[in-house]
Amino acid sequence: MKKIYLFAIALLSAISNTYGQACSGTPATTTISSSDTTLCTGANFTLTASGTTSATGIDYKWQSRPTGTSVFTDIANSNTAVFTTYASQYTDYRFVSTCVATNETSYSNVLTINATSAPAVGAISETHTGVTYTFVASSITNAETISWDYGDGTTGTNNVHTYTTGGLMQVKFIATNVCTTTVVTLPITVNLPCKTVHIDSIACATQSGICAGTEVTMEPWGHSQGFDIAYQWQSRPIGSTGAFTAVSGQNGAALTMIPDNSADYRLKVTCLSTGTSAMSNVIPMKVFGVPSVVDPLSVTTRAFQDAVFEIQTPGDLVYRWQSQVKEDGPYYYIGDNGTYEGSHTARLTVKSPALSQSGMRFRCIVSDKSGCAFGTDTSGMAMLSVLDPTSVNNKSTAFGISLYPNPATGEQLFIRSSVPQSGTLSAQVMNTMGRTIQKIDITNAGQAAINLAGMAPGVYSIYITDAQGNKAETLSFIRK
Repeated sequence: MKKIYLFAIALLSAISNTYGQACSGTPATTTISSSDTTLCTGANFTLTASGTTSATGIDYKWQSRPTGTSVFTDIANSNTAVFTTYASQYTDYRFVSTCVATNETSYSNVLTINATSAPAVGAISETHTGVTYTFVASSITNAETISWDYGDGTTGTNNVHTYTTGGLMQVKFIATNVCTTTVVTLPITVNLPCKTVHIDSIACATQSGICAGTEVTMEPWGHSQGFDIAYQWQSRPIGSTGAFTAVSGQNGAALTMIPDNSADYRLKVTCLSTGTSAMSNVIPMKVFGVPSVVDPLSVTTRAFQDAVFEIQTPGDLVYRWQSQVKEDGPYYYIGDNGTYEGSHTARLTVKSPALSQSGMRFRCIVSDKSGCAFGTDTSGMAMLSVLDPTSVNNKSTAFGISLYPNPATGEQLFIRSSVPQSGTLSAQVMNTMGRTIQKIDITNAGQAAINLAGMAPGVYSIYITDAQGNKAETLSFIRK
C-alpha cells in the first residue's frame, strides 16, 4: 500500500513538471507583435503573443476591431499564442488571457495593422480647345503618386497637354502606392489644324423619295474632320439649275431633318484656317405629298361624238377615273373597255356617248407613286351632257339671246340679245372637251359675231353669264 501511495505522488509531480501549476488569480499581461504592421490588402501576416502565464486552466483568444471603433470581437479558431491571418482593412488586434478557475482576464497591448488598398480612380474626362487638352481624373483614393501618359510618347504630371501630332491617342492616368499601380485609359482623337479639305460623297438611305412629314438623314463619307473644319448643308428646288442656299441650322457633318419640299442637297466642307472648301455630290430628295388637282370641266357633246374630260396636276402621279350614273348614287371605277379610253391617265375620253349617258358624272382619284397613305386627292365632279344630233338649242329665254344661222355653214355665227340687261353679258364658246376657245361680250340689247374660222366641224356650247359672273344659260350650235 505504501508503494502505491509513493507512485501516485511521483506521477502528480511529473504531471506538474510537464504542464505547470493550475492558474490562480489574473494571468500575466502579454505583449503582442506582428511580422509586419504595414501591409497591402490581402497579404498574410502572423501575430505573436509573448509572456503568457505557464499554468494550466487558461483560455487564450485573439480579438479585433476596425481601427477607430471601440468594441473588440472574438476571432474564431484563434486560441493559440501564434495566429496567422490576412490584412483586409485598418484593424486593431489584442490577445486575451482568462483563468478559467477564477474567471479573471488580462489583455495585451493593442496592435494596429495598416492594410493599404490598391489605388482607385473613378474615370477620366477631357475638354479641349484646338490641340490643347485638359484632363480630369475623378474619385481618386489610396494614391501616393499620380502621372499621365498622353499617348503621343510623352508623360508628365501636368493634366494639361498640347499635342503636336494628330491621330488616335490612348491617354492613361497612372495612380501608384506602396502596394500596386492602377491605370485608367481614355482614347481620344486629336485633329491638327487643316490645310486642305476633301469629301468623297454624301449618301441617304431614302434617296428615292420620302413621304411628307418623314425624318431623313444624310451622311458624308470620306470627309475632312477636325476642330477647324466647318460644315454647311445647302439646298435648291429639285431639278433646278439655280444657286444653292444654306439650309438653316444644318451645320453638322450629318443632316437630320423633316423636309418640307422636294429639293437637291449637297454638303460644303470648309477649312477655317485657310478658307479652302470642297463640295459633295448632289442628292435629289423628292417629298411626296397630297397632289394638287385642278378639277375637270363639264362637257356637252352631240350623241356619238367623243367627249373628253381632263384634269391638270403637276408631278408623276397615278390616275383612276370613276363614274356616277345617277345623282347621289355611288361612284364606280371604270377601265378602258371600248366605252372609255384613258381611264388611268389625266385625260378620259368617253367614246361615242349615247343620249342615255347624258347626265353621267365623272371624277378622278389622283395619288402619287410613293405609296404614302395621305398622298391621295379626289377631283371635283364633271357632268356629261349629250345632245340629240338632230336638234340644237339656239334660243335663250332668260336673256332673249338667239343664235343664227344654226347650224352654221359660213365663217360667222351671230348672237343677239333682245332683252334689256343691267350690264354687259359675257359669252364663252367651248368645245366638247370643255375648253374655252373664244370669249365675246354682248352689249345691252345688242348683237355680236362669233368668228368660226379655224374651228373644226362639230358641236359647240356657249355659256352665257351676266355682269356679275353668274352662269345663267347654255346654248349650243353646230359648225358644219
